[in-house]
Amino acid sequence: MKPKSTKNVLKWLIGPAVVMIAGIMGAGSTVSLLSSGCYFKYTLLWAVLLSLPAIIVAQDTASRIGTASNLGMMRLIDRETFKGLKWIIIIPVLFTAMSANMGQLGAMAAALTNFINLAAGKTLISSSPSTITNILLFLPLIALVILVNATGGYKRIEKLLFYLLFVVLFSFLIVAVQAFFHADEILLMLKGLNPKLPPDVVGTSAEGKEVVRSSLVFASAIIGGGVASTAILSYPYFTREGGFDRSNIKAAFKKHLVTYGLLFGIYSLVLLVAGGFALNGQPGYVGFQGAQEMGIALQGILGPLGTVFFSLGLFICGFNTLTVVSLLCSYFILDALGKEWRFTKENKLFLVPFLTFIIVPALISSFWHYPNMLKVVIAMLINTIITPLTLILLIYLANKKSLMKEFRASFARNMFLVYTMGLAFFTIFIAVKGLWAQLSKIFY
Repeated sequence: MKPKSTKNVLKWLIGPAVVMIAGIMGAGSTVSLLSSGCYFKYTLLWAVLLSLPAIIVAQDTASRIGTASNLGMMRLIDRETFKGLKWIIIIPVLFTAMSANMGQLGAMAAALTNFINLAAGKTLISSSPSTITNILLFLPLIALVILVNATGGYKRIEKLLFYLLFVVLFSFLIVAVQAFFHADEILLMLKGLNPKLPPDVVGTSAEGKEVVRSSLVFASAIIGGGVASTAILSYPYFTREGGFDRSNIKAAFKKHLVTYGLLFGIYSLVLLVAGGFALNGQPGYVGFQGAQEMGIALQGILGPLGTVFFSLGLFICGFNTLTVVSLLCSYFILDALGKEWRFTKENKLFLVPFLTFIIVPALISSFWHYPNMLKVVIAMLINTIITPLTLILLIYLANKKSLMKEFRASFARNMFLVYTMGLAFFTIFIAVKGLWAQLSKIFY
């Protein structure tokens, strides 16, 4: 009976929420959480807990809107607001997605580089590879992504991402679990639940330049990671693909509560603890930047096995988010154009935008000569523009009686949405504050 029970639990967990978590917890979020632990130990654990209610309520509200209306989000925006608003939203989102997928492919290439260098026993590929090397790395990556994703439809992707998510969790848990065998580490984790910003840390990069790590910036990155506009707008498509309808809207909230609260919470905590235990305090740790440097550092700390699990986790994170971002871009474009947007074997049109958002970022990344940090800055700038509008739209639609009827947002839900809006504006303020500083460092 026990294996059957476990199987039923796993089957219950598989669904749109797991697809969304796989998308949110991409290479960027993974490195961000690992970096938070690396630079500040466990002192930002409270930021993970602070973000969970916002993520759960925002995503569930988006799901309710899509399910209650029985329309795609772009067509719904067109009908319930004014003509043209959907394009004001879509165009910045597509630029963000292109930049994000460049970052995911870069992280996958960095993980692949770690494997190659580890297997060779020396540095065959540097952290700044040539254009030809980039092309040779990206070609098998895009072939793998297309081969796995483009032939099975949404349901196959849903199951695949669910199991890959657990592989990633296990990969980083191998690194993090050692912290729980030390009483002093556990005590530091408990102290990290106190919502208090630690002092900024100063160090030296691998190039010998002074670097300052701001605790406020990393706290805002953790808090705002799950309330991105792309995640909110795309979730209704995933729930519709997953078979949700008006009859199970209330049951869906319980599933979102468990899946996001449990999986997303544990996942985020494990990543931060892994960075705090394995990387914090190592020689030059403040200067660590990027997946390859962290992978090398883990090899020195935990041996080859540490690098293997770290690189495997990072590779799958990149793969998952690349897949999800390509999915949501396809939904947005096809729905806005009034075409069939569901991802099925029969809908060949779906493959056009889906493959575009895999192949084009790979081509751009191959010839990318600016620092990878610029990709992050571009995505941050565009998200800064679009996120407030998305949340205002979410609150407006959730409270429209003619649309939502008996599922119109309650007072408690509205309070959580206002709380989410507050967190979003906080992260936007930090993003704008740090934007010009980042750009000046890149182009200095």
